[in-house]
Amino acid sequence: MAYLKGVGPQRAELLQKELSIFTFNDLLQHFPFRHVDKTKFTPIGDATPADEYLQFVGILEPFQVIGQNRARRLVSQVKDKTGAVEVVWFSAINQIQKCCSQGKLISFMESCPGL
Repeated sequence: MAYLKGVGPQRAELLQKELSIFTFNDLLQHFPFRHVDKTKFTPIGDATPADEYLQFVGILEPFQVIGQNRARRLVSQVKDKTGAVEVVWFSAINQIQKCCSQGKLISFMESCPGL
C-alpha cells in the first residue's frame, strides 16, 4: 500500500489501522457503507433525534465569540421559517467571520446523534 502514488507511510498506516486496508486489492474492494443525499434540505423544525445527518438552509444570525485562547469558539444561530438551531465552530474562527456575515443565507450539514 505504501507504494501507491499519493499513499505515503503515514497514510498507509492510517488506512491499515482505521479501515484494515493492507493491499491494493483491499482498497479496490473497500466500498462506502452509507450515502448522504446532499440535495435534500430539512426544515429546522422537522429535525428529530432519529436523524443521523441533516442539511439545513437558513439565515445566519450575529456571531458571538466565547472563551479565550484554545477554549475559544464561535457561536451563532441559523433560522428558517420553522425554527432555529445553534451552531458552534471550534476552529477557523477568523475565516468564518470573514466569509459569513449576519443575514446571509447559508446551508450546512450536521451530524445529529440525539440532536
